[in-house]
Amino acid sequence: MLEAELEPYRHQPSAVTLEGPNLWLSGPALSVAALTLHELATNAAKYGALSKPSGNLRISWFLDEEPGNWVLEWTETGGPPVTPPKGNGFGSILLERAIPHELGGTSVREFRPEGLFIRLSFPVRHAVLVSETAIEPVVEDLPIATAAQSELLHSAYVLLVEDQLLIAMETEQALGAYGVRNIRTVSSVYEALQAIRERAPDVALLDFNLGKESSHEVATLLRKKRIPFLFATGYADRTMIPREFQDVPVLRKPYSIKNAVQELLKVLPA
Repeated sequence: MLEAELEPYRHQPSAVTLEGPNLWLSGPALSVAALTLHELATNAAKYGALSKPSGNLRISWFLDEEPGNWVLEWTETGGPPVTPPKGNGFGSILLERAIPHELGGTSVREFRPEGLFIRLSFPVRHAVLVSETAIEPVVEDLPIATAAQSELLHSAYVLLVEDQLLIAMETEQALGAYGVRNIRTVSSVYEALQAIRERAPDVALLDFNLGKESSHEVATLLRKKRIPFLFATGYADRTMIPREFQDVPVLRKPYSIKNAVQELLKVLPA
C-alpha cells in the first residue's frame, strides 16, 4: 500500500525511505491507514518535504511489545519550514478522530524545525506479520493422500470468517487450488451468524479476533449445530481462546494453506 501510494513522489531514489516488516491489516485498520497515508502524502507533496527536490520522507513501523502496539513514524526533513495549520483539515481530523475512535490508537504530531513528525500507534490486534510464502499453494506438496479425501474437499462447503480482505482473498484462491470449490467468506460476527443460519457449512475457519469483536459467538453456534471448525489467530499461544474451545485446533497466522488443509481434513466428517 505504501509503495503504491508514494510511487508518484519518488523524484529521486532517496526521496522516500520505507522501513518495516510486511503486515496484513484488519479491515478497519486498512481503511483508516489508506485514507490517512494518502492525505499525509498529498500534504507532503504540496507543502512538506516532498514539495522540494532536497526533501526526504522516512516512514518506519515496528512492534512496541511492552504496550502491545504497532507504531508508525512519519518523518519529513529537508523541506520548507513547517508551522501548525490554522484550521483542522481532513488530515488533521483523521489523525485526531479516526485513529482513536476506529482503532483505539493514538496519534502525535510535531512541527519540528527540520520538518513534520507524526507517530501513530494502534493495538496489535489490527495487524499481523505476513510471510512472503506463507499462503502460496504449492501443487506438488498437496497434502491429499487419498481419492476419498480429495472428493471430501471438492464437495465441502467451507465458511471463512476473516476481517482482513487481503488474507481472505489469498486464502480463497489457495484453498481453490487444493480443490475446495464451495467457499463463503464473511468479515464480521453478524455476517457469519447469518451465513450459518442460511446454510450450515460442513466446516469453518474462524479468525478469532475480528477487529473490535471476536468469533466466540460464531464458535458457540457452530458447536451447538455440531459443525467442526478451526481457529486462526496472530497470537503465539492459546490464552485468548475461551476454555470451552480448548479442544479446537488453532492455526497461527500467518499460516500455510497446506497446514490449513491438513487440519480441515482432520475435522471434516467423512
